[in-house]
Amino acid sequence: MTRIGKDWEKRLSGQPLQDSGFTPELKLKIRERVRMKKTKTKLAVRTALVLLCVLIAGSGWLYREDLNEMLFGKPSTTIAAVIEKDLLAEEGELTLRVQASQYSSFMNTFGKAFIIRHPSVRIELVNEPSQLQTLEEFEQWAEKEQPDIYTLPLHYYAELATEGKLQPLDAWIKSDDLDMAAFHEPVIDLLREAGGGQLYGLSPDFATFGVYINKALFEQHGIPLPTDGMTWEELLHIAARFDGTGVTGLRLHDSPIKLAQYIGQTNGVQAVSSDGSAVTMDTPAWEDIWSQVATGIQQGWIQSEASQSWTGTRSMKQMMEGDPFAMGEAAMRLEASYYMNSLSHYTNIEGLELDWMVVTEPVNANEPNRATHYYGGTVYAVNAASPHHKAAWELVKFIHSEAMAEKLERTGNTLLVRKGALSSATAAELAPFYKLEPDPVAVLEEYRMTMGGTSRAAAQNNIFQQKGDALLQAVIQEEMTVQAALQQLQTELEAVPAQGGEQ
Repeated sequence: MTRIGKDWEKRLSGQPLQDSGFTPELKLKIRERVRMKKTKTKLAVRTALVLLCVLIAGSGWLYREDLNEMLFGKPSTTIAAVIEKDLLAEEGELTLRVQASQYSSFMNTFGKAFIIRHPSVRIELVNEPSQLQTLEEFEQWAEKEQPDIYTLPLHYYAELATEGKLQPLDAWIKSDDLDMAAFHEPVIDLLREAGGGQLYGLSPDFATFGVYINKALFEQHGIPLPTDGMTWEELLHIAARFDGTGVTGLRLHDSPIKLAQYIGQTNGVQAVSSDGSAVTMDTPAWEDIWSQVATGIQQGWIQSEASQSWTGTRSMKQMMEGDPFAMGEAAMRLEASYYMNSLSHYTNIEGLELDWMVVTEPVNANEPNRATHYYGGTVYAVNAASPHHKAAWELVKFIHSEAMAEKLERTGNTLLVRKGALSSATAAELAPFYKLEPDPVAVLEEYRMTMGGTSRAAAQNNIFQQKGDALLQAVIQEEMTVQAALQQLQTELEAVPAQGGEQ
């Protein structure tokens, strides 16, 4: 057995390391080592790979987690095996430009692990300016910077795909025999709908809503636990049963107008049409919704909270102590899927004792499998103008690999599109978030309305949120009737086209 002597540092001298942590000479030697006769012992290979780790660490990039998995994990994932299968080796030295935000964690999450597997590739993050507010401004920036890989919100993905600026993926998926059955089908369907029937990008995660339940409070007050598939009428009826108990039935971390909007969306009650041409606020359906919300808040079994501005920072303990659901003061909380991470932190780190569960968000009785809230994660797409299509696709494919899904699962902060990477215990806990499916057309319309910049519908949505909140608050304070408030909001929304000069 060859021992590593005390002069190992001297024997590592040579060309300076490049951005990827490898010199051309080193990469050649690595591949030569990979091709050594298989009679060499595993220990000898590991010794060589330990030296490689030292070299990579010397470059200032510490790939500890990814290297540890390769060195001491499954034999199929060793560095030697990975580099031997490097499909980009014949491409030569190249740089992939990846669109990123200022505080992107892309390199730590994906980039470094990819470079280890493809040492001839360098990744350059192209920071998107924070002041870009519209699609037009984004496209002007993208035209100048030309990233090889886009990281897009769903509505930008849809527009760029329509304009032919993204590379279709279906042919590559078929050629590489990528198992699409491993991906959560509703997310893929949403991406296909946004791409006009074709797939132009992939997303590793998504988010949706659920109703979080404090099981002890239901047991204490003899109220049956909520179940998956409840309607809003059923949920509000359960919340009202906590009236007079000193406990809030339903808590939401948002304004009253948001709750009214959620109920309307689930039940198919619109405030304005998708193009903003028709306003339907002054209707019996909205009057019923506003009356339910106002009554619940007045009587105390619904508790809402408008967004607050905080100065300085708050510790997780302070956040926990300011959370009525976590403190046992609210029986239910309507919240996004990522709220689970806060609860896990409260219990595992802060020592909170809370017996909780989650059920699906309320549904429309006529569409019991349909989700109201569905948020696609970042969409990774290849620029159609990229000169490095093959390498860019390899990176997108790697981001959505089983290995990366398992890595994301360990962080515990997202719903994975590759749900097969979830442990059985985690899968059971998250099951309610995977039960409902979105209406892709409705999700895209919602994105365009809320993120549409200067469009008529977007302007109307802003008025609905701002003026509607003030008017609903006036109803709660008994300063206006519901009918008068809705008539005023109807007038305000109808005035938007005239203000915008559009008919």
